[in-house]
Amino acid sequence: MDEKIKEFLDKFPRSLKIAGIVVLVFVAVAIVSAILFPSPRSASYDLAVREEAAAPNVPGYDASVTTSGSYPNNYGEVAQKRVSAPSIMPSPIPPTEPGYQGKVTSETQKKVIKTGDLSLVVGSSTSATETIGTIAKTNGGFVLSSNVYKTSGSQEEGYVSIKVPFEKFEGALGDIKKIAAQIKSETVTASDVTQEYVDLQAQIKNYESEEAQYREIMKRAVKISDVLEVQSKLSEVRGRIDMVQGRLNYLASQTDMSLITVRLSETPVVTLPQDQWQITTTVKEALNDLILTAQDFVDWLIFFVIVTIPSLIPVILILWLIYYVVKSLWRRCKDKCWSKKEPPLAPAK
Repeated sequence: MDEKIKEFLDKFPRSLKIAGIVVLVFVAVAIVSAILFPSPRSASYDLAVREEAAAPNVPGYDASVTTSGSYPNNYGEVAQKRVSAPSIMPSPIPPTEPGYQGKVTSETQKKVIKTGDLSLVVGSSTSATETIGTIAKTNGGFVLSSNVYKTSGSQEEGYVSIKVPFEKFEGALGDIKKIAAQIKSETVTASDVTQEYVDLQAQIKNYESEEAQYREIMKRAVKISDVLEVQSKLSEVRGRIDMVQGRLNYLASQTDMSLITVRLSETPVVTLPQDQWQITTTVKEALNDLILTAQDFVDWLIFFVIVTIPSLIPVILILWLIYYVVKSLWRRCKDKCWSKKEPPLAPAK
């Protein structure tokens, strides 16, 4: 058996044997490196598994509910889990639940969320920011946020966000446009949330009626088990009321006060250079750039020699191995199948 193996190996040239040994060594080194130095991805996976194992073991707790910003289809069950379980993360504002639609009549006060967005060119961004803040206070509003920063040279840009009462939105918007040298863009959007507002009010009314019934039952409860069960129901109902009331308060704040966002930019000013041209400074900067470029090239060359070339050697060896095997098989097949002598042609009559 050893002689047969030796005869089989002797058929291959010495260069092919060396290439095979190099490939095997490279594969062994890669396996050992993977074992001794695990990748960051596996480490992060282990950390995620440990965090999941360390999640609080609370009845009714659902990690997908507390970490996801979307609302599942079974919102009612999720809401009950949130209410019955201890508060782990703040719950998002729930959407309007079906089955509690209120009726919008002609006497219902409209609830509209209105926002405005302006892009203005002004003489001075700092002065314009102060003027917009004064306009907001004059109309009974306030400045939500503002920022002024330099872009190039003495040019400044900035933005201001203010909130004004809904009924004074148009007046404040007009006053702001008067300070502009040019209005680059103007956008006004309005969203009618009257139906949702009425639906939420109807939900609160139904929940409060349910809460009152449970309180009456609590007064007649005698057994401790009954008292605990009714208390649990009261907690659930109160949790629903608080969630719906939070959404209702949010809509009220958005409809009572309208948001206006103003982006400011200054009129371009052409300024002539004050300093004289110095050729020596230009030459020094050019030489500095040349040295930095040469350093970058040398760095790239070092990385190419140390990293790229060794990484390509196994690939080149494997390709050469495949080429050699295919070439050998092709020669053998050609010698056996296509090297037969063709039969002589019959003499012409």
